[in-house]
Amino acid sequence: MGVGAVMTSSQYDNTLTSLAVRLRDLAQKVTNLNLEMVTSGGTTWLTSIGYSNTANPANPGSISDAAYADLLIADLYVIAAGIYFGLYTRTPAHDYNTEFSVLWAGTIT
Repeated sequence: MGVGAVMTSSQYDNTLTSLAVRLRDLAQKVTNLNLEMVTSGGTTWLTSIGYSNTANPANPGSISDAAYADLLIADLYVIAAGIYFGLYTRTPAHDYNTEFSVLWAGTIT
């Protein structure tokens, strides 16, 4: 549905309901992913499943791919659990859109 499309109140209700449920489900999936990573051993576990633990100059601060994946999962958790579930806020403001743009193609490279 495009911006400016004429909708009825029931269509708006359906859209709002759908988006709220999808957001809740996504927040829970991110929470579960973070919990799995943390309880499995963090970067050590990420290394064991195939992420490199060698410094990578393509990553911010030249951190390893395992550390970068850990950072991205943790930041997704800040948005999903921290903000959605009301656990905390992040100060100063952070541009998550730019940070996660590296994932849009399906890989961290």
